[in-house]
Amino acid sequence: MFPYNNQAIQFCPNCYNGIIRFCKYCGKQIQKSYIETCDCKQYKEKEEEEKRIKYQEKIDKAQEMDLKDIATDTWLYDEQTDNYFPDIKSFVDSYKDYNKYKTDKTMCKNLPGVLWLCDHVDIFMDATSMIDYACEELHEDARNHISSEDENELQKFLDSWCKKQSGTKTFYPNDKKYVRVKKEWFESVTISK
Repeated sequence: MFPYNNQAIQFCPNCYNGIIRFCKYCGKQIQKSYIETCDCKQYKEKEEEEKRIKYQEKIDKAQEMDLKDIATDTWLYDEQTDNYFPDIKSFVDSYKDYNKYKTDKTMCKNLPGVLWLCDHVDIFMDATSMIDYACEELHEDARNHISSEDENELQKFLDSWCKKQSGTKTFYPNDKKYVRVKKEWFESVTISK
C-alpha cells in the first residue's frame, strides 16, 4: 500500500510558481491572486496616467468631426458612462439629471473629453449562407441543385422581411471619429435636483 494516501502538497500562499512579487513603487508584497497590481497610491497614480496616455493616443488617431457634418440619425457614445445618445440634447440632459453632481462646476469638471460617433448595423440575413448551412448534411451535390434564380428569390424575400423588423438596429462606437464635448452645451440649462 502507498504510504502517502492521506498527504498532499500544499501550495505556498504567498508566491506564484515559487516567485514572490513586490510592488516596484512601495515595495509591499503583491498578493498571490493579483498579478503585478498593488493598492498603493503610487501604483494607482501610474495606472491612471497610463490609461490617460492610452486614451489620448486613441483620440489622436481619430478624426474630430463638427456637429453640423454629422448625419441626424448618428448616435453618440460616452465612454466614461458607457451610454449611447441619439443627440447632444439627450447627452446634456443625462448629465444634468445625474444626481451625483451638486453644482454645474463639479459637473463640468467631470465631463468626458469626447463623444464617439456610432456606426449602426441592421438585421441582415444572407441567402447563400442559409442555403449552404441547410445543405451541409445533405448529399454532396444537393447545393448544386439550387438555382441562382431561387437563391436570388430567397434573398429578396429575406431583404423584405428584414426591412419590416423594427427595434433591431444596433449601434457600435466608431473609435475613428468623435466630437469634442463643449461646455457651452450645458450653459443654457441648470442642474435639476
